[in-house]
Parts: sequence; C-alpha cells; structure tokens
Amino acid sequence: MILSYSQIKEITLGALDVVQGENGSITFKRFTDEQAEYYRTHNEGYFLRSKSNSGIRLAFVTDASSLSIDYEILRGSSANWFQLDIVCDGAIIKHLDVRVPEDHCEGTFECALPEGEHTINVHLPNLAIFVLKKFYLAGANVFTPYTPKGPKILFLGDSITYGASSFYPSLCYTARLTAMTDATTLNQGIGGEIFRADILDPKLPFEPDIITIAFGTNDWSCARNNPELRISRADAYWKKLKSIFPNAKIVYISPLWRGLSEEENLTFLPARKEFEALARSLGITVVDGFTLVPHLSEFYQDKTLHPNESGFSLYAENLAVAFKKSGILH
Repeated sequence: MILSYSQIKEITLGALDVVQGENGSITFKRFTDEQAEYYRTHNEGYFLRSKSNSGIRLAFVTDASSLSIDYEILRGSSANWFQLDIVCDGAIIKHLDVRVPEDHCEGTFECALPEGEHTINVHLPNLAIFVLKKFYLAGANVFTPYTPKGPKILFLGDSITYGASSFYPSLCYTARLTAMTDATTLNQGIGGEIFRADILDPKLPFEPDIITIAFGTNDWSCARNNPELRISRADAYWKKLKSIFPNAKIVYISPLWRGLSEEENLTFLPARKEFEALARSLGITVVDGFTLVPHLSEFYQDKTLHPNESGFSLYAENLAVAFKKSGILH
C-alpha cells in the first residue's frame, strides 16, 4: 500500500504541521509560521535550522514485510550529511547515513521488516529538511497510527537539544527520553540559540504537560563579561514562558560540562549558578546539567561540548531519574 497524505499526517509525531505541496510531496514543520518569520527576518542560519526535522517521527503498527521511502533532502543546517533511523519495537533495525554533495539529494530507502505485527518508528533527520515523496508498505494487512500514552513534552534548547552531535536521530537525548516516557513531544531546539523571549509564540498549537529549557552555554559564550545581559534575557524568557503555559511543569537543565580552561571557568561556572538561582526564584525546577553527562571527553562528539551517543544515553537516563526525584514524572 502507498500511504496517502492523510495517512502520513495521522502517523506523524513531533510536528506542528504536515504540508503537502502541489506535486504531492510532503514536508513537516516544528515551528509556527510566526516563529519561522521571526527567524527569517532576524537570523538566516536559525531560519534554515528551524525548517529541519529534529524530533519528528512517523509511528505506526503494521504487519508489512517491508517499507520503501522515496525522499528528497534539502540542507537544514550547515551540515552536509543526514541520517534516518528505522526503529522496530524499540530497536534500530536500519540506519541511513548520506552525505549531501550540494544543497539537495534524492533517493529511495528500503527496509525489510520482521514477520508479524510490530510498532515501527521512522525517525527523520535532525539536521536536514526531509521531503517525503512516497511511502510504500509491502504486504500490509494491518496499518494503525501509534498513539503515545505518556505526557506531552516541549523541548526548548540549543544545539544539544537540536541533536546536532548525534549521528542517529533516534539516539539523541530528546528521542531517548521520548521513548522512555512514551511521550508526545515537540522539539524546538535550534543550534546556537540563547534565551530569546521574542521567539516564544503564545499561539503555539501544542499544550505541553512538561517543558524543558536547556539554554545557557551559548548565553555565556556570547556575553562572557556581561552577566546583567545574560540574566535579563533569561528572566524575560522564563516569565513569558510561564505566562503562556501556566499549567505546565517547567524544568531548567543548566549547561553541561565543557572542556574549558581554568580562566574560562572563572566566568562559566558562576554563570551556571546564576541561571540556576534565577530559575529557582521563579519557581522553576532545576536539574544540574553537571550531573547528567560525565566530565570526560570520551562522552562528547567534539571532546568538549556536544555529547555523542554514549553521552546522550546517560543524559536521558539521568534526566529521567531527576524527573522522578523531583515529581515531574511518576
């Protein structure tokens, strides 16, 4: 069976909108039009990243013998690669890793599925704009959209939340936490971002139970000697967020370990504490980022800042523990 636009829309999780073009191709949005327009007029790089598909997946139950996806890939960041994961009953069964020679490429991705009825998740690329041209399931007598039973989580953050350093979109910390909690999620992470209150949209069509905010490391690096600016940005951001989502449980994840010099830590370490103290003063639950990933370069893709798959695994596991200890999750 070839899936129709309505069927694709039914199985899409992690997107605010699923758009069909005049030629029948399908794209996915994780920001509102107002948010996208703000980025377009203020930062072209952020605008490009806002169009990528971090956290978006196609989830369904089927007894199909195989699946086939015709796709086109457009640049959604400065990266010239993209990855796609097929997860069957929680285990990766196929991984696609492609280098994009120019600004786009096309192809067909095929994956045999095990016999019987299974839950399938197709994790779209974190760093690219994925254009779905055709989705075919062979021998499918069963096809049902998968409906998560857990909380609704909104992920806000920078490149780490965006999943920029994971070569497997299903293995970044947001995807792992989503799987662990069986959550319905929206990932609005953007590489390089800071506390920016203007990007928050009061009309966001997503009502989260939990919101995680993981900013601070770029705020420090962009304003190392201006703590007043850093704090004023965070204060405005959190107050606006709380006014938009008065009933959500809000969690601040302070910056992870960075492989910095002693001189750099003279301003970085106090900045972390300032962000944590401000969050607590506003009634926001704080998770100390230093407790999530070991302070060892082996757990970081770039050896100093962005976790690799091992680092992301511990990030998600330790974050889930922190959520339970604080009552965010039961």
